[in-house]
Amino acid sequence: MKQINIYLLFVLIAFSFNVELLSSDTTIIYPAPGEEIRYEGYTVRINGQEAPVYRARVSAYPLNQRWPGHQRPKYQTEFAGFCSWDMNGPVTIEVIPHHAETIDQVVVRPQSNGIVPKIKKGTIIFSMKEPSQITVEVNGMHHALHLFGNPMEEPQPDPEDPNVLYFGPGVYDIGKMDLTANQTVYIAGGAVVYGAFEARDAPNLTIRGRGILDGSRIERLDSMVKENSKVPFGTMALYGCHNARIEGITFRDANLYVLMPVACNNMSITNIKQIGMWRYNTDGIHLKNCQDMTIDQCFLRNFDDCLVVNAYASHRGYDCGELPTRNITATRCVIWNDWNTAIRIGVVCHTRMIENIKFQNCDIIHASRIALNIENHGHAMIKNVLFEDIRIEMNDGSSENQYQMRKNQVYSYSNKKHVPQLCFIDIKKSPYTMTNDYGRIKNVVFKDIMVLGDRPPKSIFKGHDSEHMVKNVFFKNLRFGDQLITDLESGQFEILEFVKNVKIK
Repeated sequence: MKQINIYLLFVLIAFSFNVELLSSDTTIIYPAPGEEIRYEGYTVRINGQEAPVYRARVSAYPLNQRWPGHQRPKYQTEFAGFCSWDMNGPVTIEVIPHHAETIDQVVVRPQSNGIVPKIKKGTIIFSMKEPSQITVEVNGMHHALHLFGNPMEEPQPDPEDPNVLYFGPGVYDIGKMDLTANQTVYIAGGAVVYGAFEARDAPNLTIRGRGILDGSRIERLDSMVKENSKVPFGTMALYGCHNARIEGITFRDANLYVLMPVACNNMSITNIKQIGMWRYNTDGIHLKNCQDMTIDQCFLRNFDDCLVVNAYASHRGYDCGELPTRNITATRCVIWNDWNTAIRIGVVCHTRMIENIKFQNCDIIHASRIALNIENHGHAMIKNVLFEDIRIEMNDGSSENQYQMRKNQVYSYSNKKHVPQLCFIDIKKSPYTMTNDYGRIKNVVFKDIMVLGDRPPKSIFKGHDSEHMVKNVFFKNLRFGDQLITDLESGQFEILEFVKNVKIK
């Protein structure tokens, strides 16, 4: 720790003399470290000031492999760009795409923001009225630009405070760092921290800033999933940490789950951004056995489930017992799902109760296999779930999930009519099941769900038996474009056995 603090002191002194923030009355732009490789596909200006465009490796198509001893190869990826700044008023954004010879089409997502860009002499111009997280997609979804407009930051913590781990502008390689109670981790704008954080039974943590936490130097191994593995399980794993706050930072290229709270309560996760997830199982925000959690205004692009709520018996030696999962609220999130599901409850449900779960005012700008998912492969009662004001863009870029079965297999685009499922709800046993009992699902409400796309998506519901059923699923104001869905047939619903009382109005 002393070595890190001494190094930080030199970085801070150097920064104060040699680096100047690009700021105005409405914006703050943080310079990138000189060692950081920029993405050359775009030039971005915010209110006339050039902002650094960082590089992130993302999945090029949904082809996956899970062979022992093999990891997903980089040839299945591509580079994308992202940049981040702070703002307290409307800004004008200019984007010059260098990766495209011509600008044939530009889409700014979420489309619910109503941003219609202008194109003038090879420059894309539009306004952002308030802090937002958007993508600019030129001639399709590949090599996209991700723009993160943050609210103005609160005052920075004191670097001399013994409870503060202060990462000023610059590049750091921390490996795996264990946190203790009452600590604040601050990653400043212009800082890139390579490594991972873990904490166990450490209350009152704060992890915040405008910098980047990067997991690309942590290897992904088959042995990582074992209980006794010493390899970091993703970029941030928090076990039994209560009264925690995570805000503002950008996560890039995790080796496994990006942010995983286990058996935590009273935690807020606000304005985090996740980009550059291309390795398998890079779930976004993955909550296990947690209570009283709020997730607000986050951007999640992941190569596996983006927003997950479930329950385990134990994880990495941390005993969760039968701790319930309850009182989880996620709002104002933007989700780009490159593999599997966008929002999921399950699959592992090792607890008696998962209840009071809300997803509200969120945009799914790209879906892969399933948009909204509840899978009970345990013995839990899952009840009182609300999906409200969810907008789902089922665009032409959606591609079918495929598993790579042989080494030289390439991705097949043969299924041109692939549409991700809207909803999938089921109860069954699987390799993730930890008990002999089955669970139940009841009281699920889908309200104000808007689907944009040329082809309507399907939904499938299935229970297990007469004692373990899916009950009381209600849809209110479900729309496919301009069409209000008023019956199961026009909504493309497939209601299988042991499902009771599904209604649409």
